[in-house]
Order: sequence, then structure tokens, then C-alpha cells
Amino acid sequence: IRLNKKEKTNNNEVLKDIFNKDKQSIASKKDKVYNVSTDLLNKWNSYENLLNLKIYSAYRKNVSRGFSGNAEIYFAKGLTINNAHFWIGKNNYNNLNLIFDIGQIKAEERNIKKLANLNKQSYMINYYSKFPLWLRRNLDDQINENYKYSPIVVEQGINWITKINSGLFFYSDGSKQKAISLNSGPEIILGGFKKDFFDYTKINLLGIFTLKSGNSPFIFDDINKTQRLEFNLEQQFLGPLLFSYKSYLDIDHNSDNYGEFSKATYGLDLKRRAYKLGAFYNTYSDTFGFKFEIFNFNYDGRSPEF
Repeated sequence: IRLNKKEKTNNNEVLKDIFNKDKQSIASKKDKVYNVSTDLLNKWNSYENLLNLKIYSAYRKNVSRGFSGNAEIYFAKGLTINNAHFWIGKNNYNNLNLIFDIGQIKAEERNIKKLANLNKQSYMINYYSKFPLWLRRNLDDQINENYKYSPIVVEQGINWITKINSGLFFYSDGSKQKAISLNSGPEIILGGFKKDFFDYTKINLLGIFTLKSGNSPFIFDDINKTQRLEFNLEQQFLGPLLFSYKSYLDIDHNSDNYGEFSKATYGLDLKRRAYKLGAFYNTYSDTFGFKFEIFNFNYDGRSPEF
């Protein structure tokens, strides 16, 4: 639901194009990155204020806990209300989410290997910023016959990513926890993913610093306050094949794992302009899985075939 009035919004139609067409890949999770076309960033200043309502249900859902590995929600149902603000300037992109969530959760307890069934209320404020330090100029305005492996023009450059997540969490057994975390670091993207050999490299290095008080009665959402570095790598090595790697380095002097890397997650994707097939292996939980994505469902433009 759009909250800002059309007459008070600058370039709403352009912003709509950004969100709905092949120039934009957007994610609803707070820990995901929003990729916006640099050409549009350089030409427009836009603002959007949205209200998102979600009713959800989940069964046997795995949740990543960073350095502490994965945990599982056995069953959950609830309601999420999210007031999302997007503003795009000439050289930056920002997203602010005000979130209220209420739900019933069944999951493993934190201190006992036993399932607990509790109600939970969450109040969260999440902020994301992407600021370019260097951008490669003279990129294609739109995809053409050279883009066999990507649905969008790859925005090459060096960006500084900042994420601030804060929250208050209340549980029906009387437990509560509150926390704020700062994630910040560079994102480096080189290569257009058009050639057949080593034409795309993406590296993310984020420092994660967390302050918290209280604890969750569950394992899956007990916030990890270990100070750490998150390392993500994506590397094309042959045609549509893309290798990925994700791990954490413990930099907390008070931690027993100081100076150690967490067990990594490896991935191998086959990327084409219209779809992506992938497989991953998590060495912490000794699990593997497959994924399949189709791009550009919302594209309503007209372009020549190639």
C-alpha cells in the first residue's frame, strides 16, 4: 500500500520502473541487498513510502545464525506489518524498515533439547545504505545479445554497505531480549558477466558489531553478540558457472573461537539470463540443497528478440 501521495512524490513512475522491470532485483528479507541500476541512480531522485502486510506460516524452516551455524523453526504462524521507506539520490540508495511482528512459534529451546511453543512480539528498525566509492562508467544502458548469463547490466564498482538492525523481542514465558547491530564494509564488483572466463567477481566484507541484553528462550533467534567479519565471494569461472563461498571470522577477543573461521557454505550456480539453477553445501550442519530461480516475471516492456 503506497502511503505517500502521488503529487508529493518525485518521479514515481521512474521508481515504479526500477522496482518492477528488469533493471531491479529486490528482496524482502532484511539481510538481503537491494541492487539498483546506477544509470537510474545518476538520473533521478526518488522517494517511496510503502505499507506491507504479510500473513505467514512456516514449517521446518532453517535459520542462519552466522558464526553459530543454523537452527530450525519447527512451526510458526503470524502477522508482519512493515512500513518501508526507499529514497534514491544521485549517488546513493537507502532503505528504512519499521517492522512489527506477532506470531506463535514452536522451536527448540536454548538451553534444553526440547521444543517450546510460545507467542512472540517483535519491534524492529532496520536501515540499509549503499554508497558508491567508485563506479565504472560507460556501461551498457540495457542488456543486449552479449548478456547470456545475467538478466541485468552488472553494476561494476566499489560500494560501501552499511546496515543497522535493532529490535525488541518479547516472549509469552516472560523472556525478552533487545539488541542493536552495525554491519559495515566494502562491496567490490568487477566484470560484466558477458565473457566465458573469469568475467565476474563479487566480494563482500562486512564487519558485524552487536550489543544486546537478555536472551531468547529459543535457539534460532537468540542473537549472536560475537564480533565477527562476514566474507562472501562469487566468482564466475567458466561460462554460466558461478562459484560462491561464505564464512565468518571471529574477531571477538573474549570468544573461545577468536581468530578462527566458521565452517563455510559453498555454492555452485548455473546462471542464464532468464533463470538460475543452483546447489549449495553447508559444512556446519553437513546439509546440501538445490534452488531454482526465474527472472523478469514483472517485466512488461517491449524489446527486440536476441
